[in-house]
Amino acid sequence: MSFEPRFFRALGLSALAAALLVLVAQLILGSYPRPAGFGSLIELYAQPMVRVQQVVILVQVFLMFLGLWGVVAKVHRRSPGAALTALLLLCFWQMFELIPRSLELFAGSWRYAPAFVSAADETGRETARVAMRTLLELTNAMGDVRRILWLLSHLLLAIALWSTRGWGRWLAILFFANALRLALGMAGSLLGQPSLGGGLAGFMVLIVPQFLMVAAWLWTNPVVEPLSGSERREES
Repeated sequence: MSFEPRFFRALGLSALAAALLVLVAQLILGSYPRPAGFGSLIELYAQPMVRVQQVVILVQVFLMFLGLWGVVAKVHRRSPGAALTALLLLCFWQMFELIPRSLELFAGSWRYAPAFVSAADETGRETARVAMRTLLELTNAMGDVRRILWLLSHLLLAIALWSTRGWGRWLAILFFANALRLALGMAGSLLGQPSLGGGLAGFMVLIVPQFLMVAAWLWTNPVVEPLSGSERREES
C-alpha cells in the first residue's frame, strides 16, 4: 500500500484534534458536581453540558481512531502482523466505544433522563429510573470489552513501533505505558482498588501526550517507515 504525505498530515491533524477534545471533554465540560445518588445521576444526564460532553466524546473517538490508523499505515511494512492486527482490534474498539456512548446520549440523555425529570408522579419517575438503570448496566457491561481491545491494540502498536527510531521508539513506550495503565486499572477494579491505574488523572497524563506525539510524528515525517537493512535484503 502507498500513502501520500497529505494522508499522514490529515491523520496527524486528527490526532491533534483528538488530544484537544480530550482536554475539552474532561477539563472544561467535565467540571460539574458529582451526583450523590442514582436520582441525581439521572438528572445530570439531562443537563445540556453533559449532552455537549457526550457529543464531543463521540467525535473524539472517531478522531482517535483516525490518528491510530495513521500510526498503523506508517509501520505496516516494518511489522505487518502486529500493525494490522492492532488495526482490526481498533475497529472493534471503536464499535464498542460508539455503541454505548450513542445509547447514553440518544436514549439516556435525550429520552429517559428528561422523562425522569419531567415525570408528574412517582410511577413515571420509577419507569424512567428502571429504563435508565437497565441502559447503564448494558453500557457498563461493554466497558471491559473495549478496555481489553484498547489494551491489546496498544500492546501490538508498541511492538510494531519498537523497531523504529526517534519519535517512533518514544511512541512505543507511551503505547506500552497506556496499556499498562489500563491493565492496572482493570486489576484494581477486581481487587477493589479503583485508583490503581491512576483513574482520570492517569488517563489524561498519558493519553494526551500520546496523541500529541502521534500528531507531530505524522506531520513531520509523513511517509511509510522504511524496512531495515536486513529486512530489505530478505525481501530482495
